[in-house]
Amino acid sequence: MLSRGAIATYNGEATGGGPSGRHAHGGSGVSQPADAVCRSQPANVSEVRLMGRAGMTIIELVVVLLITAAMAAVAGPSISASFRRTATRVAADEFVTTHALARSVAARYGRIAELHINPSTHRVWVEVDTSAGGGVKDTVGVVKYLADGTVTIVSDRTILCFDARGLPSTRGSCEPADATLTFSRDGTADTVTITALGEVRR
Repeated sequence: MLSRGAIATYNGEATGGGPSGRHAHGGSGVSQPADAVCRSQPANVSEVRLMGRAGMTIIELVVVLLITAAMAAVAGPSISASFRRTATRVAADEFVTTHALARSVAARYGRIAELHINPSTHRVWVEVDTSAGGGVKDTVGVVKYLADGTVTIVSDRTILCFDARGLPSTRGSCEPADATLTFSRDGTADTVTITALGEVRR
């Protein structure tokens, strides 16, 4: 059996009166529960490390910047070449479309259609006599600006003509149908060749 003193000591510790029930907080005599003190501390060592690393260090930032610069240096020339190829291809496609328009309107109106090529101004357009009585030329479609001046155009013809059958014609000021046009930009080129029968070759 326990003595009265032992029982009193046991009851005091169980109700928080002893050292194990409460922890002293500073020197003010105010105490707080032990579980509250435990909750205010980091749960484990990993949490302590994370609390000490709030952001990137300067070395880590420099490494990231160096990697980004290296990737840009590798991909930059390829992207630039892709832009150049796209510009020359678009200009050549625009010319081929206008060439096909000239042949079709010649057959539609049954009259000579002229495909005008002006390399210095980067323009191509189609003219045909659309009047009822004849003798009045008009521009069919729109005047196309090829690659807004960023692409250099070299052509050995300035006027290509087509008759009512859509075949090449050399009447009047019309030039022979066999032509070569080169669309270039910074070392990248796209060439369009037209045969004597008016066929387009790429």
